[in-house]
Amino acid sequence: MKLPLKAIFFDWDHTLWDAETNAVDTLSELFNEFKFKEKFQVEFSEFHLYFQKINDQLWKEYQLGDLNQDELRNSRFKIVFQNFKILEDADNFSNHFLYRNPRKKKLMEGAKNLIEILSNKYHLFILTNGFDEIQQIKVGESEIANYFQKIYTPENTGYKKPDPKFFEFVLKDTKLKKEEVIMVGDNLEVDILGAENVGIKAIHYIPFEDSNFKGNKIKHLLELQELLIEQR
Repeated sequence: MKLPLKAIFFDWDHTLWDAETNAVDTLSELFNEFKFKEKFQVEFSEFHLYFQKINDQLWKEYQLGDLNQDELRNSRFKIVFQNFKILEDADNFSNHFLYRNPRKKKLMEGAKNLIEILSNKYHLFILTNGFDEIQQIKVGESEIANYFQKIYTPENTGYKKPDPKFFEFVLKDTKLKKEEVIMVGDNLEVDILGAENVGIKAIHYIPFEDSNFKGNKIKHLLELQELLIEQR
């Protein structure tokens, strides 16, 4: 007998919270406030692209367990500053970024409407590899905070996605069976394959690119409603 869908597990960054836009806004504000162009003849477009490259690289290392939180936080702006010969305190800049960025409120297109609709039918949870303190602020400052029952992070589970133990911990804590939930996320390996490896169905959200994933995938969040109807 097929069990009814009771809950939806959502990734947060790049899935519901527009991490890219919020980061660009924060970096642009700080770049101008610190007067990097005037002082060091650096263009913001170059600064942002290099930061994005380094940040993505370091996050991949963090996901693989090759880097811890402090190392990620403490190294990314130092690397960027060294590249552009910016003679400023990278730690101070990082602290400003870490305070301001999580308080940005831009969500992915359709996220607010989708979550409002789904909250009437399902239990909603956030499963993220982000730092617990930062993610709590991001979610808490958003327009959709009250629709989620709990946020699961590496700090409160003891594991990171795609480790099966992460998903198993969440299932046990929520008292849900794997057949009763579905995972929605943007990262194929971390969110989608991680969930499927423990028997949780998954939907790959890919708003900006194509995916080789052979299962369910969506380009816009509001497409999720139709897919959920099909899953019943």
